Amino acid sequence: MRFTKIQLIWGSEGQERLTLDIDQITPETPYVVKSVSGLEPPDVTISIGERVLEGGVYQGRRPTNREIVILLAFQPNYENGEDPSTLRKALYQILTPRLDAALICRFWDHVSNYWVQTFCHTKRIESNPFTKDPEVQITLSCFSAYLEESVYTEPNPATLSGKSTMSIINRGDAPTSLMLTTVLTAATNTYTLTGNSPSQFMKSTYAFLANDKVVIDTTLGNRTATRIRTGVADLNLMPYLSVDSNWLMLEPGVNSI
Repeated sequence: MRFTKIQLIWGSEGQERLTLDIDQITPETPYVVKSVSGLEPPDVTISIGERVLEGGVYQGRRPTNREIVILLAFQPNYENGEDPSTLRKALYQILTPRLDAALICRFWDHVSNYWVQTFCHTKRIESNPFTKDPEVQITLSCFSAYLEESVYTEPNPATLSGKSTMSIINRGDAPTSLMLTTVLTAATNTYTLTGNSPSQFMKSTYAFLANDKVVIDTTLGNRTATRIRTGVADLNLMPYLSVDSNWLMLEPGVNSI
């Protein structure tokens, strides 16, 4: 995916925003994006407990929260009385951390109106005012390892009722996690969720009742399987999963679930 703009959005209703052009730089553009890092897949923290004598025991893993670094150069309009210090001050006012005000960092393709975004706080603003071309480096600490997509369609339960399969499209370029809630219309002793291939499945053996809800979340670091009965999430289904079950992921393209 090719992005054309970066937007920093803040305010109680998201009504305030700073738009940074990537591919349409003009002499009137006050802030010029020189580089952006931190958009690659994040590192994974792996927990390994040490044995008493030697070796270790794998205990789990989780992706680290994303950290985005944006390097901006200043292009002041001297005819209008602007200089680098004017632009730097305006940027400080936008990004100076507030106690409870998070930013939205959005990467946007304005042609197709497709974007991904993440919530973050300003961690650091580093300026280098004594260079020929003054610039500033902005570090944003994100709440999550993931970038949220702009396109999300919630399936209509009425169109899926009674069907055994449905199609979910992953428009990204990499596998992603799945969050799915199923309402059981009849009592059953097994609940099986399958993916694109026979080896991709999750099977839970339990005495389910009609109107039970099964909630599956395959997000790395937050994988859960839960039964909800009469509105209460009262049972962890992890012990009831078969030993050969695996956590389903959505592959790029169309996925049959």
